[in-house]
Amino acid sequence: MSDEEFMDAAREQAQMDFAKGVYQGPEFGALQNSFVSVVSPDRASLARNAFNHSPPAQPQPQPQPHQTPQYHPYPARYPAPVQSQPQFAAESFVYDTSGRPIAHYVHGHGWTEIYTPEENARRQMILQTYNDTWMTLHRQAQAENNRFEQRQSDLGIGAYDAKG
Repeated sequence: MSDEEFMDAAREQAQMDFAKGVYQGPEFGALQNSFVSVVSPDRASLARNAFNHSPPAQPQPQPQPHQTPQYHPYPARYPAPVQSQPQFAAESFVYDTSGRPIAHYVHGHGWTEIYTPEENARRQMILQTYNDTWMTLHRQAQAENNRFEQRQSDLGIGAYDAKG
């Protein structure tokens, strides 16, 4: 799709989401990702290559087992075994071909994308289109609701009148 077709799709999605009472639903997220993917680097390949070419992690010093003081009347016969854990880098970055960071890995937490300026620009572009449409519909609904309340007030109908 062209950029203008994506913008039209974002407007239509905003209308459908507003009708369902949803703001930026999963369908819009998928549309946004498709629009941004045109300028996205291939993070998976770059990460795979970075880890294939990186030097192995240096072994970390293992903690020493608890040493029982000599004065203890019942010394431990067998110190706790030291478990050998696989060694991973605690934190790693993946860079694109121009040297910009595009992904961040933290052991135990996983991967986080770091968006490029081009990705941020496209993300902002489609988000602005969606938000403009959604907020226009929201303001129209509020105005209609205010007109309805004003008509009720002009007729002398209040919330307590209906209860009798």
